[in-house]
Amino acid sequence: MRITERQLKRILREAISYVAGAVDDEGMANIILNLWDEGLSFDEAIDRAFEGQGMPLPDIQKMKRILSKVEQNWGPRVTEMNVGGAIDDYLADYDMY
Repeated sequence: MRITERQLKRILREAISYVAGAVDDEGMANIILNLWDEGLSFDEAIDRAFEGQGMPLPDIQKMKRILSKVEQNWGPRVTEMNVGGAIDDYLADYDMY
């Protein structure tokens, strides 16, 4: 069976949407934390996390829920960085993203 290029693109878009929808708030929080641990800035980590999942940035309420999970999961990490301040700074300028 042969498929056209157009059909293949549609199939790929649907697959990406399915996978992107499978990542919950907790999963996105962990992706953000892992990228931040790799040395990216907090803003870059968030952008890369959503780009990597093929997702646009969510509305402000969903982003607050995800960042709340980031803050909760930050506790066991040994670091001098303050995640609360980074979250506040990010949310203060969220409408610009």
